[in-house]
Amino acid sequence: PLLRGGPAFLAAAGCIELLGDVHCIQVSATAGNHQASLHALLVDAADLVVHLAGMPDEVYAAQSGPAMTSDPGSEICGHLTSTMRFANGCTASITVSDGGGSWIRRATVLGEGGRIILTDDGVSWTDPEGAAQEAPPSEAHATAGAPSRRHLLRLAQGMSTEQPGTDAALLCESLRPSCDPRQVEQCLLYTSDAY
Repeated sequence: PLLRGGPAFLAAAGCIELLGDVHCIQVSATAGNHQASLHALLVDAADLVVHLAGMPDEVYAAQSGPAMTSDPGSEICGHLTSTMRFANGCTASITVSDGGGSWIRRATVLGEGGRIILTDDGVSWTDPEGAAQEAPPSEAHATAGAPSRRHLLRLAQGMSTEQPGTDAALLCESLRPSCDPRQVEQCLLYTSDAY
């Protein structure tokens, strides 16, 4: 399930509006290799970035851990970090790992109106003067179980669930060549406009 589809993000909607222009986004997600694939974590993070800032103009990514294969259909695993720059001056970074041991998803969004921290368990908003407007969320005992359970219950009840958009998938695929050490490094992004 997408972090953007959870109750914490829905609760953050008002805070995000008060934040104003988004200047910087940092999304981090770790899981044990039995909880989620690296690609699933990456799609989730890319979906949130694209939702908040649109498609970046430049991307760079690096992968560590098990070596990538030459098969473009093979699953990426290990750890991946990406940085992005947008036309409006916004920046973003994503760090995801399927070897992180425990489940933690966290997004920090910085803007004119302060800082928002979003996790599976809640949201906090701190204004530019440093006053906490919402209590910080706990990450002490987060697991993949609660978000998965909410997602499955919504599906069983016939309710709609958030789905990653095409732009999130395009962003993920644009990171793949950058992760392959055999590729010549280029900061290219394949957007839906190119097709």
